[in-house]
Amino acid sequence: NIHFVGRNSNAAPSFLFVITLVHMAHVLGGVIAILVIFFRAFNSKFKNYSSMPIEVISTYWHFVDILWIYLFIFFNWLR
Repeated sequence: NIHFVGRNSNAAPSFLFVITLVHMAHVLGGVIAILVIFFRAFNSKFKNYSSMPIEVISTYWHFVDILWIYLFIFFNWLR
């Protein structure tokens, strides 16, 4: 049972909730950025499309991947 308040409450559900929301925000932000880049790349208005947005979103996803691998190892090590 998960209790956020009351006599049986503890901090673990709150941490799980926050970590889940942060993960959801990162994934949603990354997917929106990829969709924006995708639609701009295939829009006929842009003839000379810069590769910089693709490099930035690629760096973002690599950072998020490395961070979640680190967190996975760290939380398993704590156990």
